[in-house]
Amino acid sequence: MFILIDHMPVALDCSTEEGLEQWVRWMEANRSLRLVAEDQIGPYWVSTVFLGLDEQWSQGSPNIFETMIFERDESTCLLTDESIELIAHTKSDLHHLRWRYPTWEAAEQGHRNLTGMVRRTLRKGSEWWAFVNRIVKSKPIYR
Repeated sequence: MFILIDHMPVALDCSTEEGLEQWVRWMEANRSLRLVAEDQIGPYWVSTVFLGLDEQWSQGSPNIFETMIFERDESTCLLTDESIELIAHTKSDLHHLRWRYPTWEAAEQGHRNLTGMVRRTLRKGSEWWAFVNRIVKSKPIYR
């Protein structure tokens, strides 16, 4: 488990009760310091945060930052002679995609890359998304 000091991750020994309490106190007291970046782009919200936990499931640098893409729920009303029906729109494949990083700098760069991808997807439409989708599905979702 990690905390941040000037954007630098510092590992804590959470095998002790004192270390775990220190981590929990820091995470609760520093919510605003954990936000790397966030952007609203059309129906998408792209958020990059410090997780405080190592989400690397194999050997290598700890992945303690994460970018996720969220798509707003939208629905349409269908008016008929007798009633109103809500028709929910399905979300795109961008919804809930996530990437993880070991450093603040990598998280900032990843956030910029993903916001660019979302903007290009909105601008270029379904052909661009089909291209991005093929690339995403050919690699693990977690970077």
